[in-house]
Amino acid sequence: MHEVISEYTLNDAIDDGMLVPVFQNRWQQLSFCKPIVATASIHSEFSKAAIMEIWNAFVDWVKYEKADLKPEDRLFRTRMNGKEIWVIEDPQAYTVMFPSDY
Repeated sequence: MHEVISEYTLNDAIDDGMLVPVFQNRWQQLSFCKPIVATASIHSEFSKAAIMEIWNAFVDWVKYEKADLKPEDRLFRTRMNGKEIWVIEDPQAYTVMFPSDY
């Protein structure tokens, strides 16, 4: 087993400008207080309204489709302005990103 020497935290990524908190004043309502962040590239390319549209599509996918998928197929994907976008959940946050940001 390997000892973890350091971890790049959510706060580190925000401080470095890699991730941008979105809808922070609505996290309790939207994600049960779990942070929602967008990569810097998503944040610079899309308006808050567009990111909310992506988030709403993700919520609908979780409610109506995710449970019926095989575990290996449970990656939310959508398209906006011809570009593929993912929303992933990890223990720290929900992240809206381009596949190339992964």
